Amino acid sequence: MHAETRWHLETGGNAPLAAVARDAVALVTDPERLKRLRRCANPDCSMLFLAETKRRLWCTANICGNRARVARHYQRSRSSDGEE
Repeated sequence: MHAETRWHLETGGNAPLAAVARDAVALVTDPERLKRLRRCANPDCSMLFLAETKRRLWCTANICGNRARVARHYQRSRSSDGEE
């Protein structure tokens, strides 16, 4: 049986905020999911994510991951230019 969630908005409740709070409580009270919670490896990013694999470092590979790869490439190309 699936429990139905009812939001009581007649007293000024905020259903979207309540849903986020419910999910946050479920996350921090589940030890298995909590082990997968990580902060993005990009120091300029404040995002948290649930890692599906141990190797995942960034919240999104196409944004933060790409920025890290571009920065590494830029540093390598600058250091190889200075060696001449």
